Amino acid sequence: MKKSEKNRKKKKRKKIAFILPSLEAGGAERVTLSIIKALDRNKYAPVLIALNSKGPLRREIPSGTWLYTLDCERLRYSIFRLVRLLRELRPDCIFSTLGHINFAILILKPLLRARVIIRESSTPSRFLGSFPEFKARLYKLLYRLLYPRADLIIAQCDNMRKDLIKHFGIKPAKIVRIYNPVDIDAVLSKADMFIPREYAAGNLNIVAVGRMVEAKAYDLLIKAFCRLLKHRPDARLFIIGDGPLRKELIELCSRLGLEERVTLLGFLENPYPYIKHADLYVLSSRWEGFPNTLLEALVCGVKVVATDCESGPKEILGAESYGLLARVDDENSLCEKMLQCINMPSKTGTRGRDFGLEKIIGLYQKAFDRVLS
Repeated sequence: MKKSEKNRKKKKRKKIAFILPSLEAGGAERVTLSIIKALDRNKYAPVLIALNSKGPLRREIPSGTWLYTLDCERLRYSIFRLVRLLRELRPDCIFSTLGHINFAILILKPLLRARVIIRESSTPSRFLGSFPEFKARLYKLLYRLLYPRADLIIAQCDNMRKDLIKHFGIKPAKIVRIYNPVDIDAVLSKADMFIPREYAAGNLNIVAVGRMVEAKAYDLLIKAFCRLLKHRPDARLFIIGDGPLRKELIELCSRLGLEERVTLLGFLENPYPYIKHADLYVLSSRWEGFPNTLLEALVCGVKVVATDCESGPKEILGAESYGLLARVDDENSLCEKMLQCINMPSKTGTRGRDFGLEKIIGLYQKAFDRVLS
């Protein structure tokens, strides 16, 4: 083989297909776009496949990224199209990060002729505990049977890695821990775009960000906030996000007489000014994968309180080195920690920079190289 041919082969970029259900503004979707944005384009050629193209994140797809959409609302309607597209694209590696798509890709792997990296998006044993028994058993079986087929599994934190090993029998060598990245420059730029008009001077402004689902425990947060008002009548709570429990949360606020004290802002494309200019950011979750919004709050420099849920907050906050931890599903504990945090100096420091995009992308590129070598 001629030397010039060898050089051309050396320089051939590895094609990586990233698969998402949609371009809605979820944590997994944002992380995927951040990875694509920061990849070394001299080494990798990323393509993005979305089952459907709905969602505000379409505007945030990094330039130079090929986007393929299957125009399907549900995975089961898009399987044949997905297989056909992947066989046409012939990626060197497939990257998937949401449970049902992870399972599907691992079932289809023999047909795809590509390496597969799975990123786990939650702590499986914890969220399966909220399922009916039959469904939980089925999912546990799928984890045990399918996840070992992956060439590599990415866990978002140490606790998630241990969970996969302990409860699903996955070999430790198959799993690597990589924290979620934060695009610090983008977050800070957006945070400076405006000062929220809802934040009246003299009020104690508390904010939470995330989907209105059971895992986020906004019912607990609202009850804890009601207790806090006895000590700080100047407090106001703002919840950014939408979801199936919105109506229930509105009814809870009404029962507690909090209509004038709690504001449900709905989904906002740019929540960062609300985070930066708040007096306190609260993560009240019953369980998490690895809470991106907590990382973003640290980047914005706001004081933070989080529940010590599985998984992530304890690792992110360094066992209360950078913020305070409340007991899970305990409104008294959450109220006490909020009051304590309000009355103490900020502990945030430069912790957010430990999750900067440049630092984390190096670990992702090592993972891709490991699988593709």
